[in-house]
Parts: sequence; C-alpha cells; structure tokens
Amino acid sequence: MNATDAAKTDSAETGSAPLDTANLARSARRRPPIEIGFVLAGRLDDIDRNAVQEAIRELETRLAQSFPEFRWQLNVVRREEMSVEGLERPIAFFQQGQAERDAYKWDFVFVITSADLIGYFKPFALAAVSRTLDLVVVSTARVDPKAVDIDRSREDRIQIVSRRIAAICLRSLGVLCGLDESEDPADYMWPPGEARDLDGLHEFSIDEREEMEDTFEEVADLRLEERSEWTRRSLVRFYANVAWTQRRQIFASVLQAAPWKFPFRLSRLSTAAFSALLVLQMTAEVWHMALHQSTAALSGLLVASLFGTTGYVIQRQGLFVRRQDRHVTEQIAVSNITAGVIVFAGLLTTLLLLFSVSFLLGATLFPSEVIASWIDSDRDTVATSRYTMLSAVVAAFGLAIGALGAAFEDQSYFRHVIFVDEEL
Repeated sequence: MNATDAAKTDSAETGSAPLDTANLARSARRRPPIEIGFVLAGRLDDIDRNAVQEAIRELETRLAQSFPEFRWQLNVVRREEMSVEGLERPIAFFQQGQAERDAYKWDFVFVITSADLIGYFKPFALAAVSRTLDLVVVSTARVDPKAVDIDRSREDRIQIVSRRIAAICLRSLGVLCGLDESEDPADYMWPPGEARDLDGLHEFSIDEREEMEDTFEEVADLRLEERSEWTRRSLVRFYANVAWTQRRQIFASVLQAAPWKFPFRLSRLSTAAFSALLVLQMTAEVWHMALHQSTAALSGLLVASLFGTTGYVIQRQGLFVRRQDRHVTEQIAVSNITAGVIVFAGLLTTLLLLFSVSFLLGATLFPSEVIASWIDSDRDTVATSRYTMLSAVVAAFGLAIGALGAAFEDQSYFRHVIFVDEEL
C-alpha cells in the first residue's frame, strides 16, 4: 500500500472528509523531510534484528498513512561495537543517541537495545522518552513472547515483537509531541501495564493527530542554523532566537519534566538543604545577621543563590550538550535551554519551599520575646517582617548547601530525573 492509498483508507476509517492527496503530496515535496533515526545498540539476535526491520517498515507505513502531508525519512545505523549488559539504565544510551542525532541531523532518534532497561519510577521500563533531547530508548527484552515463556514459532515471535516495537515507537512519538494519556485501550496514548497490552494499540484520535500535525509542522521547518541569515550570528543571539522560536516546545518539555517534584526526587539535595535549614534556624547569630540586612541585600542574596546554584548543578552534573567541533545546532540549543530552565525551576521550587518552612517554623516556634533577647532588642521591634528576613537568609544558604548535596547525586539518576519524561 502506498502513502496515497493509505491516506484514502485512513480517511474512510475515521469518517473524516476525503483528503486531497495530490495537494498533500505536492505540499510534502516542497518541505524538508522529517528525519527519524534508529540506532541499533549492541548485538541483536536474529529474532530482534528481523523484528526491528519489520517494525521500522510498519512505522513508516503508519506515518505515511496518518500524516501524508509530511515527507518521512527513516534511517538505520548499526552500532554493534557498543557494549551492552543484560541490565542497563536508559541514560547510558543517551550520549550515543545524541551524537548520532547531531551527526546525521535527525529530528528524532530511537535507540534500540536488547538490554533490559532499569526503571527508576517503575519496576521495569519498555522504553524511556526524553522530550528535551527528542530521543527514545527502546528495549526488546520484554516484548518478545518468549520472555513470559509462551511457546511461539519463529515467525510468530518476529511478528509480535515487530508489532509491539512499532506501537512503542508511535506512542513515544505521541509523547514527544506533547500528547496526554488516553483512556481508550485502543489509543496509542493509553498507558500499557505490560508488553501484551501493546497488542491492542492501533490508532490516534482525530484531536491527537491534529496536535501532532502542529508539532510536525514546526519540526519540518528549516532549522535556524540552516538558514543563511543565521549562519554567522553571535552565539547569544542564536540562543535568544531559538528560545523565542521554540518557546512552545521548551515550555512543553519543562512541564513534562515536572521540576516542582525536584525536592522529592532528589533526596540528597533535599536532605542537605533542610538539614542546613534546621541548623541555621536555631542559631542566634543567623537571626542577628539576617535582621540587620536591607531589603536590597536580601533580594540580591536570593537571586545570587538561585542563579549560582543553577549554574553549579548544571556544570557539576554535565547537563549541557556539547559537540566535539563546538558547533551549536538548534537541537543542541533547545536541549540546553530546556535543561537549564528545568534545573532553574526545580531549584526555585526548593527555594520557595525552604522559605515557607523557615517562615512557618519561625512564626510558630520562636516567639518575639526569644528573638528580642537574641538580637538585644525590644519585643515590639520583632514584627512579622523580621521572620520574612530570616526566612530569606535561611532559604538562600539552605539552597546553596543543598546544591552541594545535589553534586553527590548519582549522575545517571540526576540526568534521568532531568531528561526522562516517561518510562513506558
């Protein structure tokens, strides 16, 4: 079935108006292709190798059928030299995936591995999706019916594995496009509990397709570094323009990463920050110092603490993407901006939480008489604003100490929290 026939069939199934396939085809030829790369990491056995090839063909057919107004180009790169263990963290494949994506200028990249992926938020993961990097890691370990001791022929196994991998890829594309989960068990965005649940996924809703089309429109446009007027602009202006033109994608990726969960996901950061809060809150010298600061000084301290810790955590955890030739592409700029905003928002959440807890503790456990005796002042001078001043100092120093704790977070886990939007 070619793309035109598929488009006609799909239109009949959904009950939508017939597609003008001739105009769609002409439109698709005029715009750059959407390039999807597949990196086969490590050695795949005969079943997986054939199943992946079949899955890629099925994916290409489904994309041409569902989105005929776009040109699709699917590429495969084999990296058998990659060392793959039986159990691997998804983040272990991100660097190779990024390198291949940048080298070939792909829009999306799927890393396929036979390793069983370790899930941080689930017992296991069939795949890990990163909107920040436009990257997906897919494992074949649990999609083979042999994994649950079901006796199947070689041909059946290839067919089942290929169908499940294609379903994972289509669902992952939905996540990369910002789609929400669906309650329809036949919808690709329905969250499967186990591998066999993938067998029932076979469609996107009309609304989901429209949302994906909007995203693909942006992806299909020429990247900023490919436009001649931007080839010699300064790096700062390049980043600023990327931040503006890709603001929708950046905002969606930040929301997907849920940085407000930072204090609960990063235990070492939180432990260090709140331990510092308790010590500082109980120290008379801290109260004395805080209550003798100006509003401008306290504001500057908070801002310096927030931006300083953001830069430190990004550098310490190696969150920015860099190429060996130091050439910055739009994809790299989007990844770096998104990672920076996620860390900033996460630390801002921690700062606000520290401030709130400090203020609550001060107002409830430290009466004005006690504070007045500590700072050699009258009780009447200890107003609510004094507790606010102390909370600002405690929050600023607590965040700085928390950032030191974040430096000791396992880098794989920290990068997983920052970059992985969904464990499938």
